[in-house]
Amino acid sequence: MHILNDYLLVNTSNNNYAIYDTRKIQPGITLQPEKVVALAPNKIERSGEHLIININGRLEWHKISTFIANNFEFIEPEGNIKSLNGDEINNYQDIHFDNNELITITANNININSYIVNSDITFTADQSLEVTPVQFNQLMPSAIQQIYTNNDTLDILTNAELRSVRINKLINTKFIDNSTVEITNYNAKTVTNIDIEAKLNGIDKWFILGNIDTLPPFTRITLPLSAFGEVGRYNSSNNDGVFDLTTMMSRDDNFTDLLQTSFNSKTDKFVQKIKKIKPRWNIRTTGASTGNWLPMSALHAREYLIMMTNFAYMASSEEYKLFWFNFSEMYGNGTEFYGNAGPVEGPNGFFTPNDYDHYYDAMLNRDYLSLGVVQNVGGLGSPSITGISENNFYLHYYGYYGILAHEFGHGFDGKHLYNDGTAFSASWFGFQPMMTDLGMYLIRKGDMPYLDVDEDLNGFYKDENARYRHFPATAKRAHRPDSNSNKFDKWFMASSTMPQGWFANTDSFKYEQLNNHEKASIAKLNKDGQQLPICRFTQEIEGYQKTLYGYVNEITPNSYECTLGSEISYRLSNGTYFTPVSTLNQFDWLSLHSPDSSGQLVASDQGSPLCTINSSGFYGVGFNVNNACQQIPEIYWSNGNRWFFSSGHSTYQYR
Repeated sequence: MHILNDYLLVNTSNNNYAIYDTRKIQPGITLQPEKVVALAPNKIERSGEHLIININGRLEWHKISTFIANNFEFIEPEGNIKSLNGDEINNYQDIHFDNNELITITANNININSYIVNSDITFTADQSLEVTPVQFNQLMPSAIQQIYTNNDTLDILTNAELRSVRINKLINTKFIDNSTVEITNYNAKTVTNIDIEAKLNGIDKWFILGNIDTLPPFTRITLPLSAFGEVGRYNSSNNDGVFDLTTMMSRDDNFTDLLQTSFNSKTDKFVQKIKKIKPRWNIRTTGASTGNWLPMSALHAREYLIMMTNFAYMASSEEYKLFWFNFSEMYGNGTEFYGNAGPVEGPNGFFTPNDYDHYYDAMLNRDYLSLGVVQNVGGLGSPSITGISENNFYLHYYGYYGILAHEFGHGFDGKHLYNDGTAFSASWFGFQPMMTDLGMYLIRKGDMPYLDVDEDLNGFYKDENARYRHFPATAKRAHRPDSNSNKFDKWFMASSTMPQGWFANTDSFKYEQLNNHEKASIAKLNKDGQQLPICRFTQEIEGYQKTLYGYVNEITPNSYECTLGSEISYRLSNGTYFTPVSTLNQFDWLSLHSPDSSGQLVASDQGSPLCTINSSGFYGVGFNVNNACQQIPEIYWSNGNRWFFSSGHSTYQYR
């Protein structure tokens, strides 16, 4: 028997096992199994977060969370072996894992298998090896291959053996044989200072096979293990000692079946981001090209890898997890997520806590995504295939993930079809709007593997790539306005300590030190296409104190003035004009962050709503009186007319 989170796994006679939900235990009532599986593994043992099973003449390692997500079926092993210490694996009478040794029991023998760990593998604490990184620019051309090039045919792109990758293994290491590795960068960015990591099945501790100084985008290299240095001795990933696998690796056995691989970098921020990705989806290209389905090009395939990297990163975020498990309260306005039965109580209706648990794991463990491009519709989706229209291939940089989320939602767990109108695939509720809001929030936060500054890495929208697309890239590429604040933004800003409303500029306030969300909360005006912070200051003019509105102009770092700009001036009583400017650093900023006043209009000193000009060629801030945006009578535009606009203006709201 093994406790697996809230479940009890019981390995019974005749190669059966039963699953019980321990949360349903009640005094005096016989607990019935949730599931009974016949013709199951011969024996099951637990090792940390994995189950080791003996089945059909082999040992397999299964991650417990994956086993639960797959409805308690052993269908996705992380590794397997068919022999131990040179002997073929039998269907054992029992297996036991303890103190890094696997004990196997047959009718005639009890074997303590040190091949898994012990005499063949040693670990010496507090030691380290000097390691020389592999220099990419010193590799032979024959060791380097470019993938996802524009010369890749559709046959190549749709061959999963040649062009597919698990989204959590975007720097992928594959053993060709016992002495050769193939390392592939499936990213659109050059990655640097890459540690190629490995660990043995049953040992939850990583070691570093070697380091590569740099690996260009969509590049595959093939190396002998000896290129990394001494074969068999490796530093642990957390630098607390040295593994010695020399004996194990010198055997004829295919020891690579015992290894899992990963990657990391101590310095590359992009690599550190993609290392956080939790989903394990296999990303592949569909060959569908009839009806609304169009043939894929390498341009599409590269952009899909970029897009799905961001999408998987979103699903891995703590914000997604928080909002998912508190959906009704934090996003659903009091309504729970719901399935194919609709917004009703009961099976496949409103989610229960168990449903949120199940589908969180099931989504992360979806097996694959077969991706394509469609026409005439925004997208198409099912458990087996997902397609979106071409404008989504470049609008995702600006947070528009809704169509992708909708089509993904149709096959949310990769096993069942979820209908339009369910919370999995509805434009107005659930997964689609939540992922759009999450994407826009993370982009504003600056926390995505790929941001808008990266859109030229693949350049999907560029004219030079028109021959690889099906349609012109004419959709507007623009971020949402700063005034747009969604539920993720408001949750994030709820803990902000930035000033609220009008506040004086002081030595302690540093605009450049604000995070992106806080900067978006500083009220701005549009001047010549630039969004500039607005400000106000008081100045004595002809014996009167005048409150004037302008924009912030940075003179030197952390040194500012409030100015009306060259197009706006003050008319004196003698008919002459001058442009008022505040004393250096003596003015007020306006913060729209004010949760207690959310939705209320910002008032000017005159008591009327503060307003700004949206008309092309004009700028400025004033107050709204009788539906006209104006300033005090002495303020003039450069054409000789008063600063007075009866249209083309808008107000400010606290949020």
